[in-house]
Amino acid sequence: MGKQLISQAQNYYAPITSLIEQLPDRDLESLYAIITNLIYRLHQEGALKVQRTCFACKYYDKREGHFCQLLNMHIKSSDIRLDCPEFKPAV
Repeated sequence: MGKQLISQAQNYYAPITSLIEQLPDRDLESLYAIITNLIYRLHQEGALKVQRTCFACKYYDKREGHFCQLLNMHIKSSDIRLDCPEFKPAV
């Protein structure tokens, strides 16, 4: 039963993966920004329980784009982490 579910899941996401691989870099960056924002918002609404992304971290500062206070540097949207080992919850 488990192997059948895995096979079905692979058949489901394979066309999506194929289309994503064909996107130009700027579209991939936009897609990544949308997905990370969606994950953060789902977490805020309680739909996701586990999240260690920059948006929910005490080191994240959005005042001037994306800025990591731990690294003391600006980061690109494509560098936003979804599961950061240095994550500390924002208060």
